[in-house]
Amino acid sequence: MAGFITGEGCFFIKVNKNRNKAGVGVQLVFQVSQHIRDQELLKSFVSYFNCGQYINSIQKEWGYFQCTKFSDIYNIIIPFCSQHTIRGIKAKDFLDWVKAAEIINKGDHLTREGSSKIIYIKTGMNTGRDW
Repeated sequence: MAGFITGEGCFFIKVNKNRNKAGVGVQLVFQVSQHIRDQELLKSFVSYFNCGQYINSIQKEWGYFQCTKFSDIYNIIIPFCSQHTIRGIKAKDFLDWVKAAEIINKGDHLTREGSSKIIYIKTGMNTGRDW
Protein backbone atom coordinates (compact mmCIF):
# COMPACT_ATOMS: atom_id res chain seq x y z
CA MET A 1 0.00 0.00 0.00
CA ALA A 2 2.82 2.44 0.83
CA GLY A 3 4.34 1.83 -2.60
CA PHE A 4 0.98 2.45 -4.22
CA ILE A 5 0.61 5.71 -2.29
CA THR A 6 4.16 6.72 -3.22
CA GLY A 7 3.34 6.24 -6.90
CA GLU A 8 -0.29 7.28 -7.18
CA GLY A 9 -1.17 9.14 -3.97
CA CYS A 10 -1.36 12.84 -3.33
CA PHE A 11 -1.21 14.87 -0.14
CA PHE A 12 -2.57 18.36 -0.63
CA ILE A 13 -4.12 21.31 1.16
CA LYS A 14 -7.23 23.19 0.04
CA VAL A 15 -7.56 26.83 1.01
CA ASN A 16 -10.78 28.80 0.67
CA LYS A 17 -12.33 31.97 2.01
CA ASN A 18 -14.00 31.60 5.38
CA ARG A 19 -15.71 33.83 7.89
CA ASN A 20 -13.54 32.76 10.82
CA LYS A 21 -10.94 35.01 12.48
CA ALA A 22 -8.28 33.83 10.08
CA GLY A 23 -10.35 34.77 7.02
CA VAL A 24 -9.55 31.46 5.31
CA GLY A 25 -10.45 27.82 5.73
CA VAL A 26 -7.93 25.06 5.25
CA GLN A 27 -8.58 21.40 4.58
CA LEU A 28 -6.16 18.50 4.26
CA VAL A 29 -6.88 16.06 1.45
CA PHE A 30 -5.44 12.60 0.86
CA GLN A 31 -6.17 11.14 -2.55
CA VAL A 32 -5.19 8.13 -4.65
CA SER A 33 -6.18 8.21 -8.33
CA GLN A 34 -6.45 5.46 -10.92
CA HIS A 35 -8.05 4.79 -14.28
CA ILE A 36 -11.75 3.94 -13.99
CA ARG A 37 -11.01 0.31 -14.86
CA ASP A 38 -9.44 0.01 -11.38
CA GLN A 39 -12.41 1.45 -9.50
CA GLU A 40 -12.91 -1.74 -7.48
CA LEU A 41 -9.34 -1.43 -6.21
CA LEU A 42 -9.95 2.15 -5.13
CA LYS A 43 -13.28 1.26 -3.57
CA SER A 44 -11.47 -1.38 -1.51
CA PHE A 45 -9.37 1.39 0.09
CA VAL A 46 -12.50 2.61 1.89
CA SER A 47 -12.74 -0.68 3.80
CA TYR A 48 -8.96 -1.09 4.08
CA PHE A 49 -8.56 2.27 5.84
CA ASN A 50 -12.09 2.31 7.27
CA CYS A 51 -12.48 5.90 6.11
CA GLY A 52 -12.77 8.06 3.01
CA GLN A 53 -14.81 7.50 -0.09
CA TYR A 54 -14.56 6.52 -3.73
CA ILE A 55 -15.35 9.32 -6.19
CA ASN A 56 -15.77 9.21 -9.97
CA SER A 57 -13.89 11.98 -11.73
CA ILE A 58 -15.78 14.51 -13.81
CA GLN A 59 -13.66 13.30 -16.74
CA LYS A 60 -15.18 9.80 -16.26
CA GLU A 61 -11.86 8.15 -17.15
CA TRP A 62 -10.49 8.46 -13.64
CA GLY A 63 -11.67 7.73 -10.17
CA TYR A 64 -10.12 8.28 -6.81
CA PHE A 65 -10.13 7.31 -3.19
CA GLN A 66 -10.30 10.47 -1.13
CA CYS A 67 -10.15 11.23 2.58
CA THR A 68 -10.89 14.75 3.83
CA LYS A 69 -12.21 14.22 7.36
CA PHE A 70 -9.52 15.62 9.64
CA SER A 71 -9.94 13.05 12.42
CA ASP A 72 -9.53 10.21 9.88
CA ILE A 73 -6.49 11.88 8.35
CA TYR A 74 -4.91 12.49 11.74
CA ASN A 75 -5.78 9.15 13.35
CA ILE A 76 -5.62 6.75 10.38
CA ILE A 77 -3.84 8.09 7.29
CA ILE A 78 -0.93 9.88 9.00
CA PRO A 79 -0.10 6.96 11.33
CA PHE A 80 -0.30 4.50 8.42
CA CYS A 81 2.01 6.56 6.21
CA SER A 82 4.37 7.16 9.13
CA GLN A 83 4.66 3.43 9.83
CA HIS A 84 4.86 2.40 6.16
CA THR A 85 7.48 4.64 4.62
CA ILE A 86 6.49 6.88 1.73
CA ARG A 87 9.47 7.28 -0.58
CA GLY A 88 10.81 9.78 -3.07
CA ILE A 89 9.70 13.37 -3.43
CA LYS A 90 6.25 12.39 -2.14
CA ALA A 91 7.84 11.76 1.28
CA LYS A 92 8.67 15.47 1.48
CA ASP A 93 5.07 16.38 0.60
CA PHE A 94 3.85 13.99 3.29
CA LEU A 95 6.12 15.54 5.93
CA ASP A 96 4.91 19.05 5.04
CA TRP A 97 1.31 17.83 5.12
CA VAL A 98 1.92 16.45 8.63
CA LYS A 99 3.26 19.87 9.71
CA ALA A 100 -0.01 21.42 8.52
CA ALA A 101 -1.96 18.69 10.33
CA GLU A 102 -0.20 19.53 13.59
CA ILE A 103 -1.14 23.19 13.21
CA ILE A 104 -4.76 22.19 12.61
CA ASN A 105 -4.75 19.72 15.50
CA LYS A 106 -3.69 22.50 17.88
CA GLY A 107 -6.47 24.73 16.56
CA ASP A 108 -3.96 27.29 15.34
CA HIS A 109 -5.39 27.17 11.81
CA LEU A 110 -8.19 29.36 13.15
CA THR A 111 -5.75 32.24 13.63
CA ARG A 112 -4.24 34.43 10.93
CA GLU A 113 -0.74 33.36 11.95
CA GLY A 114 -1.59 29.65 11.86
CA SER A 115 -3.45 29.80 8.57
CA SER A 116 -0.58 31.83 7.07
CA LYS A 117 1.85 29.08 8.13
CA ILE A 118 -0.32 26.46 6.44
CA ILE A 119 -0.59 28.53 3.25
CA TYR A 120 3.20 28.93 3.26
CA ILE A 121 3.61 25.16 3.67
CA LYS A 122 1.15 24.59 0.81
CA THR A 123 3.11 26.82 -1.58
CA GLY A 124 6.16 24.58 -1.21
CA MET A 125 4.34 21.30 -1.77
CA ASN A 126 3.73 19.21 -4.89
CA THR A 127 4.33 21.29 -8.04
CA GLY A 128 5.53 24.22 -5.92
CA ARG A 129 8.39 22.18 -4.45
CA ASP A 130 11.99 23.04 -5.19
CA TRP A 131 13.38 19.60 -5.92
